[in-house]
Amino acid sequence: MESDKRLHTISYLLDTALDSEEEYLYEGEMSSYVCTYAGDAVDELSWLFRGSAPTEGEIELCVEALSDPHRMERGRSKELLLRLRERSRPILDALGNSPDPQLRIFALETGNTSLNPYFHDPLYGTIELERRLLEDPDEDVQVVALKTARHTIVHNAAYLKNTVERGAGNPMLDLLSRIVARLDDPSPRVKTAAANTVLRWAEEVGEETL
Repeated sequence: MESDKRLHTISYLLDTALDSEEEYLYEGEMSSYVCTYAGDAVDELSWLFRGSAPTEGEIELCVEALSDPHRMERGRSKELLLRLRERSRPILDALGNSPDPQLRIFALETGNTSLNPYFHDPLYGTIELERRLLEDPDEDVQVVALKTARHTIVHNAAYLKNTVERGAGNPMLDLLSRIVARLDDPSPRVKTAAANTVLRWAEEVGEETL
């Protein structure tokens, strides 16, 4: 079946992207440079997912491959997701729904990684992952969600200030409200992380807005 063939192809590309250390010299008409088989495999995965979004079974295969502790420790899992850019989103969503809290933390931290060295441009370009995992039953996940949300809140400080002043509502303000609600959390760690996030926002917008 065609779906089985595609699944086999994705499995092969994942193994190559996550494990290969081999390089080769590409020689074109005007230039020559070193390429890696791992990089080529990621490019092929991206091309496959651009043509047709990954199915549930393909996402499960990706999550299983990326969740390998050795690959995660070496940074290869994160590197692959970053290179997939916006096509990594369904995989990050699946990691964020994992029963393993460490994988949910991995999804938060990887999704919050900026793709631009000059300003905050997160891989996961929406706030849905942070909003959802602020409600996580695991304390460690909540703390990481608050820390990653800090970047989001500070980066959007001026927008949030205008929203507050207009008395308007939007998902970003909802995220801030959820963070403020954590100031009454029974966990000292969660409460401290929430306070630090609110204070960083206050530094940007001033006491009157706070």
